[in-house]
Amino acid sequence: VGTVELLPAPSNSANWTVGLPTDNGHDSDQVFEFNGTQAIKVPEGVVSTTLKEPFTISVWMRHGPGGREKETILCNSDKT
Repeated sequence: VGTVELLPAPSNSANWTVGLPTDNGHDSDQVFEFNGTQAIKVPEGVVSTTLKEPFTISVWMRHGPGGREKETILCNSDKT
């Protein structure tokens, strides 16, 4: 059992968050902003694809004006 960071701070070993807008750590931890036009692809091997135990995904969301629109956090059908 362990923790996997799906949105790590950009580095040489975790570069899939490069280019995402952030708050530059103003809320203690770096927060990435998604406005509906961008996405990330977590590389294969970061998360096991043979999950045998229940798992939890924790997110913070702030809705802007018109917050009744559908928002998708994670979708298995997005796998390419």
